[in-house]
Amino acid sequence: MIGRSARGAGVIVAVCVTAAAGPSRADVRPPPSPALQPAPAASALTSLPPTPEVAAAAKARADALIAAAHAEAYFDNISEGAEPRVRHKASGMECVFAPDGPAAIVLDAAPGASPGESAACTTTSVLDSGDRAIVTLRAAKLAGANATLDQALAAVAADVKRTAPGAKPLAGQFPHITLSGDKGGDAPVQKALRFQVAGRHTPPTYLRAAAGVAGGWAITQTSSAPLAQAGDADLLSEVMLNVALIDVFYAGQKAAEAKAP
Repeated sequence: MIGRSARGAGVIVAVCVTAAAGPSRADVRPPPSPALQPAPAASALTSLPPTPEVAAAAKARADALIAAAHAEAYFDNISEGAEPRVRHKASGMECVFAPDGPAAIVLDAAPGASPGESAACTTTSVLDSGDRAIVTLRAAKLAGANATLDQALAAVAADVKRTAPGAKPLAGQFPHITLSGDKGGDAPVQKALRFQVAGRHTPPTYLRAAAGVAGGWAITQTSSAPLAQAGDADLLSEVMLNVALIDVFYAGQKAAEAKAP
């Protein structure tokens, strides 16, 4: 999915490793990860399209999520396959939901924002272990000309710490996806912080706070999963954030082209 989106947006994707204790990037490229390698061309021949019933169920689920949020004016249902998929009209951020499990669309009443301009999508994804990761993506206009990525990251990290006061930085190595733009505009940029929470009566929890900037929008992300599955959950979250940033990046380019004389 990264490669397909990246080619469409004229964005080059690279994967490197960062230390989870902070948002800094390392310049060392890790061994290729099977999870990030493009599938062989022959796989397209063996993957079958969803049945009409499955595709209809996905579209109906996306309609239901939009209706539950009273967000018909602000989201389009763009489901075409087995996964419910919606697009935030203002930013171009696309949200892909699991066919089942908890999910939601939320319209935020952000200060100074127009109705529907700030919005979030939450989905629950099943990891290879069978555990679930909960991921929320939020799109909001950058708050002023001087707003920065670091400010967006600090704000979402503060939200995580408010909901989990015992959160501590999580040490370790995690993949980091960097994007290089073409001459059509600056590439999206993003950073992430990872935390762990020791539960009294529950297994330890992995938490992630991340933010990216593209086309005048801040895309923030919070994720949670069992700490034992931090690696898989973080890779999933990194992919989801970067695909969302590419969507917003490309939507901004299209909007600029449409306005050009």
